[in-house]
Amino acid sequence: MQALCPSGHTAAFKDRFNLHMWSNAMSLFLSAESAKDLDQLLREAWLDDERCVFFRWSRTGDVTDEMVERLFEIEKGDERLRIDDNYYDPPIPVGTPQPLMLFVQFPQGPFIYCGRLGYLGHMSNGVFCFQLLDINSTCMYWAQLRNILT
Repeated sequence: MQALCPSGHTAAFKDRFNLHMWSNAMSLFLSAESAKDLDQLLREAWLDDERCVFFRWSRTGDVTDEMVERLFEIEKGDERLRIDDNYYDPPIPVGTPQPLMLFVQFPQGPFIYCGRLGYLGHMSNGVFCFQLLDINSTCMYWAQLRNILT
């Protein structure tokens, strides 16, 4: 994994929430100690008969300003789920948005790939909101994934 990191960044897997930069993507690793933790992390909503999964993530001290800038450049989530008006604050990426991939570990097992995340906004206290974009794809069914995780 280190070979995929941009110059000057070292991958270190040590905290409960880990954000990692790669040369063409970012990944977020979350750990859940219990089903209750998972329920608090991932929220479900229905918009026009379509299931949506979203969550809030608090920036940790290990997250650098460069990482935050790259978070602003990821694909955006559904505008109807956005928080406040800050959804449009970040600059619009010039090229193709880089993916932010979510991995969840529960309980003390391997990390499971859950799909790509879409940006829904941020608050001044370092809290970001993301939408899980791949829950309705042919290879990623949220109900099955949730059963695996819990």
